[in-house]
Parts: sequence; C-alpha cells; structure tokens
Amino acid sequence: MATSNMKASIPCDIHSLWKVITEIENYTWRSDLSKTEVISDQQFVEYTKEGYPTTFTITSTEPYKRWEFDMENSNMKGHWVGVFTSNGDETEIDFTEQVTAKKIFMKPFIKSYLKKQQAQFVADLKKAVLASVYQGTIRSKMADLRSCCVTFTPRTSSTRRSSALQERKSSHF
Repeated sequence: MATSNMKASIPCDIHSLWKVITEIENYTWRSDLSKTEVISDQQFVEYTKEGYPTTFTITSTEPYKRWEFDMENSNMKGHWVGVFTSNGDETEIDFTEQVTAKKIFMKPFIKSYLKKQQAQFVADLKKAVLASVYQGTIRSKMADLRSCCVTFTPRTSSTRRSSALQERKSSHF
C-alpha cells in the first residue's frame, strides 16, 4: 500500500472551497477529467481525459471539516481523506490517499503517481479559486459602474439644443 499526503493553503474561505471540491457535477476546473457521473448521494464516477473511470464511494462527510471516500478502478483500490481548516480568508487543506495497486507491475510507480495527481489537483484548485475571485472582483466593479451610470444621463444633441434655446430665452427676460 502506498500513502501520499498533500498540504496546502488555498486563498479562499472554507465555505467556497468546500463547495468547489464537493460539487461533483462542476468538474470543469479539473484539468484531468473529461466528465463526472453522479450515481447516488454516496457514489460518483470520474472519467479521465482518456475516458478511464474511477468510482468513488463517500464514507464520511463533516461539512467544512472532513470528506472521505473509497475509490476504485481496474488498476487500484484505496481511501482518500480530506481535512479542511479555516484560517481567516484562507483554507488549509490536508489530503491523504492510501492506495493499493491491483497489478503487480504498477506497485513501484503508485506513490509517484499519487504525488503527481495530488499536485495537479491542488494546482487546478488554486487556479479555479483565483479565477472565481477574479470574476467576483470584475462583477463587483461592473456593479459599481452600473450604479454609477444609472444616475448619469448623457445629453444628446437634441437635449443640448433645447437647453441652449431655453438658456437664450431666459436670458432675454
């Protein structure tokens, strides 16, 4: 059995990060997946870009604290534990995978494969969070501009002409 652990600090509040990770249907932030399929509340399948399926069975959920599942495909079987800790505007993640290779020739490579997969997951996660923060900032700025522009009414050439006529008329009286 191979064990791999990844710890990282993600610049995102714990509620938003939890949502990104646990919303199985929203997988597009993951660069390694082509699709996901929800089987039930406790089971889902992830498909690699090459179409290779891995089935996940959720074994424990403590919202915003811990998420665990068993995972299995034709090459391996294992267990994943994700621990989430809020640290202000950041979230500390601690992900541990324990995997057993089903094929003997894969045993020497399983730990390095896990490390690579975990590093890619965290890199994708950070990218998704930064994109979300960036989009939120843009939406906020656009809302500010919209509220500013609602109070501003641009004068058209006909409005300027009528204002100029009114000014001339009032200056004669």
